[in-house]
Amino acid sequence: MVTLMTLELYRYDENLLRQQFQGLLANAPRFFENTPVVVGLEHLHNPEDAIDLKRLAHLCAGFGINLIAIRGGNSQHRRSAAEAGLACLAAQPQAVTRKLPANAPQRNKTSSIGKNAKVTPIHQNEMAFDEQAGQQASAPSFEEPKVISTPVRSGQQVYHNGDLILTGPVSAGAEILAGGNIHAYGPFRGRALAGVNGNSKARIFCTHFEAELVSIHGHYKLAVSMDKSLWKKAVQVYMDQDSLILKRL
Repeated sequence: MVTLMTLELYRYDENLLRQQFQGLLANAPRFFENTPVVVGLEHLHNPEDAIDLKRLAHLCAGFGINLIAIRGGNSQHRRSAAEAGLACLAAQPQAVTRKLPANAPQRNKTSSIGKNAKVTPIHQNEMAFDEQAGQQASAPSFEEPKVISTPVRSGQQVYHNGDLILTGPVSAGAEILAGGNIHAYGPFRGRALAGVNGNSKARIFCTHFEAELVSIHGHYKLAVSMDKSLWKKAVQVYMDQDSLILKRL
């Protein structure tokens, strides 16, 4: 299992991307550490926008971001990707969205790093290369809960396509990814990403909350934007429509 991140582009603006990367990494310097990144092009406001992917890869490399592929895009994007030495992945199927009434209040998506990009976690076995008839690989079947009783140290990564139960401490710089819920019964100072295979109902439960990042179904919050009254308390994290909620247990 190889964990990837997707950088979802809404429009291509190098200067704005540079500013957004600077802001994101100032708050979470290890956010992209040792993680390959895919550029998602399905949500471009103008799908015909020309993108110099060699320049984009160079820009990302300056922030320690390792681009390995694009996802979706048109023939020009695929040619540019080939020139940049990037792989081409099949576009994801369009998600079904629920329309809100015209007068309904709008909620902000916490996963956005700006108006032109979003970062979400995915996994290699969820995706198929274009050579495989452009078909999307199916997500792996859900698994029984897994218990991790040893400490998870900085730089380590744990993934399980089901519920993950951690009885030991999780250090800053460690990353926990689960297809289901995450239950942490020791001090949690790393990154917790639940519902990574598309489960928006997943939750994160921590008895001693000091996370540097929490994410459910690709929506995330960094420590700098969290309510400090939750620090070192028992906390649950869950999705309410498009908002990520952090609440005392």
